[in-house]
Amino acid sequence: MQVVVVVDAHLASLVLGNGHKLSKALEPPLSEELLSLKGHPTMFSAGTDSEYWALLRKGTAPAFNPRHIRCLLLHCTCARRCAHASP
Repeated sequence: MQVVVVVDAHLASLVLGNGHKLSKALEPPLSEELLSLKGHPTMFSAGTDSEYWALLRKGTAPAFNPRHIRCLLLHCTCARRCAHASP
């Protein structure tokens, strides 16, 4: 079996097409290593077609919103300045 890795987003969309629904779940044995401590699937091991993955995605997506990332960066910058200003 040959594996082809495509890292360019435009080329990937040409190769895969936009109409295909591909699962982003990892294959065993790696997916089994990424289970929770109680053996439940996680964001990294659940199939993208599962209801569980959809809930995880919906719950974590806001954290990666550009507005939230900029706000976090401002808080980190302010905290760093305060830490350096203290005697």
